Parts: sequence; C-alpha cells; structure tokens
Amino acid sequence: MKRHPARPPLPADMSAWWRHGARMWEISLATPQVIAHRTSRMMTAGPVPNERDRREFIRMGQEKVEAFGESWFAMGLRLWQAQQAAMMDAMQQGMRLWAAPWSAASRGAAPAAAHQQAARALSNVIGSGMAPVHRRVTANAKRLARVKLQPSTRKKSP
Repeated sequence: MKRHPARPPLPADMSAWWRHGARMWEISLATPQVIAHRTSRMMTAGPVPNERDRREFIRMGQEKVEAFGESWFAMGLRLWQAQQAAMMDAMQQGMRLWAAPWSAASRGAAPAAAHQQAARALSNVIGSGMAPVHRRVTANAKRLARVKLQPSTRKKSP
C-alpha cells in the first residue's frame, strides 16, 4: 500500500476564511454599482462637469489612493507582527533546547500548531488588507444609491 505524505491540517477556525469570502462577495456586488453610477455621472457631466461632479471625481481618485495605502500598510503591519511572533517562538524553542536538551519540553510545538499559526497569520494579513477596500466600496455603494443623477446644467452650443 502506497503511503501519502502527511498534509498540514486545515486551520481549526475556518470562520475567518468564511468572513473573508463574504467580504469579497460584498465587494464584488458593490463595485459594479459604484462603477455604473460614476460612469453614468461622467457621461452626463460631459467635458465640463459641474462643481458637484468635480468633487465626486476628485473624491473617487483620492479614495483609491487612500484605500491602497491603508491596505498595504495594514498588510505590512500584520506581516511584521507575524514575523515577530514566529521569531519569538523560534527563540523560545532554542532556549528550551539549551536549558534542557533531553527533556520532552525542549521538542517545541508540534508541526500542526506551526501550520495553524501560519494559516492564522495569513488570514490576518488578508483580512487587514481587504478591510479598507471593503469599507470604502460598501460605503460608496450606499452613499451613491441615495444620490440621484442630475443632467448637466451647462449650456449646449447650437
């Protein structure tokens, strides 16, 4: 009988991954609504948008840059925290090995626990990266759903 190599176990807490999936689903529903509203607004504004439209178009660009920056910063912070936790675990295992090289306590954490710690860290990185985008997209979808499109007030040339 052929033996298969051991696979790392799934994380014990899958609820975080379901939350990430739900966030992605909400983003995928809200994004087309925001794009459709803003594109319609650009079409009706024409080459010379009014003040209200200009504010919205500027806001659109600023929000993208801010969300991108917040997302990268949050993901970098989570990665740094995960790296620090992994380094601390490695140092503690080294100290246990040095203190009692033949004891059962010096063997360290089981590989399954290390896999779960890595999966939890990855989940935290993904969640913190999606949060600013999710927050902005869903807020824009709600806000723009209340805004009625108005035809441009500029004069048309004959």
